[in-house]
Amino acid sequence: MDPDLSTAVEINANCTNIDNLYIYTAELRQLIPNKIYYYQVGTYDFVKEVFKREIMNFKTLSNYDNNNFSFLAYGDTRTQRSIRSKLAKKIIKQFGDNFEFTILSGDIVEFGSKQEEWNEYFFDTEQLNAYKLGFYIEG
Repeated sequence: MDPDLSTAVEINANCTNIDNLYIYTAELRQLIPNKIYYYQVGTYDFVKEVFKREIMNFKTLSNYDNNNFSFLAYGDTRTQRSIRSKLAKKIIKQFGDNFEFTILSGDIVEFGSKQEEWNEYFFDTEQLNAYKLGFYIEG
């Protein structure tokens, strides 16, 4: 894939409704290890494009010795939005591409049943989440 998306493939997301919380997922298959992929998320009604986000990218995990890799772990981001946002930006600036993925060790939001809190979390950490694969562990 390339930054201008001239060879882009469109993938439709699947939507899951869990107690009026909507989770959208899209599966990418046959990705090449250690490669940068560019993507753009958009919303559509049944007739036309409604909204498109900026083009973003991520790098797939390397396909090397599984006994030797780096990751970044952090946790308890639930209530301090300004700190959470600054932390995500600082991680990218400080560590760049020197880690494979992140682990968030729980307490992501205060009340998991409140969609607004999830929206705020993903807004605050969008740059990091769009850049690096994240694993979430229940706190």
